[in-house]
Amino acid sequence: MLSNAISTSSLIFVLFLTASFAVSDQKPTAYDAVKSYNLPEGILPIGVVDYELNPKTGDFKVYFNDTCEFSIQSYQLKYKSTISGVISTGHVKNLKGVSVKIRIIQMPRLAIVIASFLFLLHLPSPLAVAAEADSPTAYSLLQSYNFPVGILPKGVVAYDLDTSTGKFHAYFNDSCSFSLVGSYQLNYKSTISGYISENKLKNLSGIKVKVLFLWLNIVEVTRNGDEMGFSVGFTSANFAIQEFLESPQCGCGFECKDSESERDLLFAS
Repeated sequence: MLSNAISTSSLIFVLFLTASFAVSDQKPTAYDAVKSYNLPEGILPIGVVDYELNPKTGDFKVYFNDTCEFSIQSYQLKYKSTISGVISTGHVKNLKGVSVKIRIIQMPRLAIVIASFLFLLHLPSPLAVAAEADSPTAYSLLQSYNFPVGILPKGVVAYDLDTSTGKFHAYFNDSCSFSLVGSYQLNYKSTISGYISENKLKNLSGIKVKVLFLWLNIVEVTRNGDEMGFSVGFTSANFAIQEFLESPQCGCGFECKDSESERDLLFAS
């Protein structure tokens, strides 16, 4: 009997150890994996059934049973049944399988903001030239490439352009950021660059727009008739050219005139 009791106890102990190791070997959920890279789990909708991750390269794939679509504020998002990309601390790049649609009617000024960034990229001219009265401004040069002035924020102090390749740099005294109605935020560095040709700006660098909780690089802007197209790489949005007839200002964006009018009324009273 003692022998049987020992055997039974040993079997229970082995089963306990096996169960413990099985639990400890279980991989973290996709949401835990996202958080381990200092990103919010909310960038993944509920419903992930499995995922693959190469911790050395950051390459990953995430699987859902079916496509997933939902709306947040003025954005409509769509996740395919399989999405992929490369993840690192605080960043996800080369993302495939995720698309965003913007409801233009609800956010007409986002177009202006995005255009502003892209516009900065456009700044062309012969050599690094300060924007002085005796030389063409960055805004007039922008128009010479068939772009509206409103896609470039106020404050350009200098620019350079290689007319043979279209390569350009635009310079501001400091980085520039502002918000639009609807809590949309834009940011561009003190130096932006890219390639310009008629109706097209490409390989843009130094301009970002905040979509939901992510900062996305604006990489290309095009004009097609009376529409402006803005691309962040994996998705794009089109806006009417009428949205870009004036340039936004750093800090207050398109609300500066309202602030000035209120101040004038206070002084008048």
